[in-house]
Amino acid sequence: MDSTEIEKKAEAIKNEGNKFYKENKLKLAIEKYDEAVQTLPEGHIRRAVFLCNKSMCSLKLEEPGQALIDAEEAIKVNPKNIKAYYRKAIAEYALNRLKEAINSLKEITITLKVKSNKDVNAKLKLLKKLQKERSFLKAIEYEDETDQLNPLSMNVPSDYQGPKLNEDQPISFDWLMDMIDYLKNQKKIHKKFVWMMILRMIAILDSEPNLNFIKVQDGYEAKEITAGFKPTSKDTTHQIYKYKSYDDVRYTLPKITVCGDIHGITLFIFFEIHFINF
Repeated sequence: MDSTEIEKKAEAIKNEGNKFYKENKLKLAIEKYDEAVQTLPEGHIRRAVFLCNKSMCSLKLEEPGQALIDAEEAIKVNPKNIKAYYRKAIAEYALNRLKEAINSLKEITITLKVKSNKDVNAKLKLLKKLQKERSFLKAIEYEDETDQLNPLSMNVPSDYQGPKLNEDQPISFDWLMDMIDYLKNQKKIHKKFVWMMILRMIAILDSEPNLNFIKVQDGYEAKEITAGFKPTSKDTTHQIYKYKSYDDVRYTLPKITVCGDIHGITLFIFFEIHFINF
């Protein structure tokens, strides 16, 4: 059988593979594409096409490892095959090799000098954006020191004169006052005891729910009042919270005193939803 007949036979087998591919019979398609590859002599340029087809089937079967192998083999056979680099990039991305995927697409735009392919350019832009996002996330991530920390293993210098805290010792009011007096003298508490306090606070906060509901007295009615309104001690609504809404109308609301740091805007929105818009 001469080379022309061999090539025709390989193409016929490849067409059988194409038929299986269109019918979504991907395993059978791979078998035919592989048979077509083996029909041609090693190094034949058409093998790259059949290998690219195999690679595509593997990608659809969610087998990126095999897809990458076939794409790389196709590039060896024909270093100018655009589809081979494209398949390689997709497989690398599926394998979470973002940097390699970008480089494979760059091979198309730089090495092969194909800069007008809209699909390639769109994918390259997307992958670069993902790379920036990953770099940002990596830059801000940190290992929580409290997960690894054991304050009890820390050594306290023998000359330390500040307040100390034992493992099972409760933090009393007197202990706190002693600590405050110590700090007033511009002295520092040893980090062992600082961490012990922090870990105790974390344990308390972890035991609390993330969201707490506060029940206010029923019966309050939102009333429009003038800017010069001043409640008296005899007024049943003297404990009110006054604020200016977006339409420049003032209302009386139940007074809630919050100790600590909160987001005031969120509090105002809560009031507006639950006390104004009813």
